[in-house]
Amino acid sequence: MNRTSTSVVFLTLLIFSVGCDVFKKTDNRQAVAKVKEHKLYLEELEAALPEGLSSEDSANFAGGFISSWATQMLLLDKAELNLSEEEKTDLESLHNSSNDGKQRDRIKAILLRSEGWTVPMISQALRIHETTVTRYLNDYRAGKLKNNSGGSESYLNEEQTNFLITHLEENLYHHNHQIVSFIKETWGIIFTVSGLHKWLHRNGFSYKKPKGRPYKVDVDKQAEFIEEYNALKTSAGNDEPILFMDSVHPTQATKITYGWIRTGKKKEVSTTASRTRLNIIGAIQLEQLSETITEQYQTINGDSIIDFMNKLREQYSANKKLHLIVDQAGYHKSQAVKNEAEKLNINLEHEIIEKTFHPL
Repeated sequence: MNRTSTSVVFLTLLIFSVGCDVFKKTDNRQAVAKVKEHKLYLEELEAALPEGLSSEDSANFAGGFISSWATQMLLLDKAELNLSEEEKTDLESLHNSSNDGKQRDRIKAILLRSEGWTVPMISQALRIHETTVTRYLNDYRAGKLKNNSGGSESYLNEEQTNFLITHLEENLYHHNHQIVSFIKETWGIIFTVSGLHKWLHRNGFSYKKPKGRPYKVDVDKQAEFIEEYNALKTSAGNDEPILFMDSVHPTQATKITYGWIRTGKKKEVSTTASRTRLNIIGAIQLEQLSETITEQYQTINGDSIIDFMNKLREQYSANKKLHLIVDQAGYHKSQAVKNEAEKLNINLEHEIIEKTFHPL
């Protein structure tokens, strides 16, 4: 901005000052206009002035710019910012949980304005420019940060809403704040935790535990097993107990916990196991689950199987045949185990388990 243009601008400002006060120095900056508590500084006007304008065009631009600024300030000063108690509570909660300094300043500006603070007062308190405060307030009036019915539903358009629903159906989240972070990172839209909670319920999600799915399960073989098992129950009658026996090796395993899942739908999580393990042999009779028999061993082999079968025999009358459903592990089919089973009046059911999963 050349000296001639600056002189013309100041002349324009003096004419405009009929409705706005013009003064010389404020906070070491040259204030060129004032509307109530709002001030326009020379540096702002110079920054807005396009390069290469003639003196006349510069004067015309400056006059229009100042007039527009003054109108905006008058409208802003008249506009009340009334917040409901729920809006204030949500904003306070979001302020307390946010790690973004600019986000917290934005919320403070909104809350202070609702409490009667002027834009210059807020600017001074937060150490930010008045135009920044004005932008924060206008953004909020336009819907940014505003909580509609506690759920911020207006934040997401139809496409975003459908995308988020599909994403939540395919991915399990355990906590609301994780979804809040995903939405912010994906679209730059901010939800409160309580607002998202209401949004999830309105869009058909419930907080429940997913269903565990056995690793490498074969549903068809399970159906075959059930048929074979029912046939065995019929032939054995009530006098010959049927037990399932297997060894287990508990270690670190997948833990099923709660998360947001579409209401009416089941969520499956694959379960896994690792190598470090204990060695336990157990047997159950489905009709008497409370009487499950277990024993821990240093290793699982033919000797431990024979020892466990003797412990089972002690639990049942000697004249009752026991049907013991076992898998195809080598130690279950060893000759020593077969001989001991025959001695103990135990019938080892190897073939039936071939068609199913491991019950224990």
